[in-house]
Formats: sequence, structure tokens, C-alpha cells
Amino acid sequence: DAQIQDSYAEGDINNVKHFGRVAGVAGNLWDRTSGDVRHAGSLTNVLSDVNVTNGNAITGYHYTGMKVANTFSSKANRVFNVTLEKDEVVSKESFEERGTMLDASQIVSKKAEINPLTLPTVEPLST
Repeated sequence: DAQIQDSYAEGDINNVKHFGRVAGVAGNLWDRTSGDVRHAGSLTNVLSDVNVTNGNAITGYHYTGMKVANTFSSKANRVFNVTLEKDEVVSKESFEERGTMLDASQIVSKKAEINPLTLPTVEPLST
């Protein structure tokens, strides 16, 4: 029943050996204990500004009935899966779990919308 909302993640994930379900925001929303979609986690209004190797931009495990709404990722981020094809290592760009893909200027405004930072008021000290 975990919920992530009004959040963004940024950085890099290099999942070299394909361990687990890896992604920029949440690895796995599915409730493995109950196996019941009613107890699965949810994502609402989240942004992935994460470069990912061997994973996805938003969630690492996709299933029917996922509770996701308003998910976004950066067009500029590199999301690749490395596979072996005919004895050759190949990197393929992944578009699975990318949400709505935004350009750089949209990313800046979306981050400000999700997490508006208000600078503190600084007043001179009176002595």
C-alpha cells in the first residue's frame, strides 16, 4: 500500500548485472506478500530525471493494473538495457515505463511545480 506522490528523482543507476527490478522512481510496486493488486503501491505526479542502465525510468516491474498517474521522464536521460545477442553485447534504448517524456525546459518547470522551493526571508538584525 505504499504511495509516492508529488516527487522527483534525479541521478544515475548502473545495474551492471541485472539484479532485481531497478528504476528511477520505484523498483517494484507489486505487493509480493499478498499478491493482491489492491495492496500494490501507487505513483502519482512523479518525475524521473535518472539515467538508468538495465532498468526502467519510472518503475522496474510492469504489470497489468498498475496504479500510476501523471508520470514523467526526461527525453535527455539515457535508459538502456544491455543484452547478449548472437555472442555480441548490444545496448538498446528502453521506452518501457517512461511516462510522458519531457524536454529540458519542461523538466525544470515540472520540478518546480512538484516541489516549489520557497527561499527564507532574511531580515537584518537590529541591535
